[in-house]
Amino acid sequence: MKVTCHISSYESGFVQFCEHYDSIALARKNFASMFGPWGPLSDTATDCVMSVYPYTPEDNSFMSHNDYPMFLLVRGPRGGIRKERV
Repeated sequence: MKVTCHISSYESGFVQFCEHYDSIALARKNFASMFGPWGPLSDTATDCVMSVYPYTPEDNSFMSHNDYPMFLLVRGPRGGIRKERV
């Protein structure tokens, strides 16, 4: 299932951007890889959230054409990624 993901973090300087992935597993894997010295998110940030929506090609960093995310992927305090229901 293709998904649109909005990634945000206040702790990393209010980073907010939009990514499209071919599967939920790929979205989760890429979210985990965004932390660290070469990723766009701070390695110490614990407030990072990836909102996962059904795919719509018109989605961008400012707008999602679906009302609510299916679920959130959240970075925990020890660096793990967990899924939270909305």
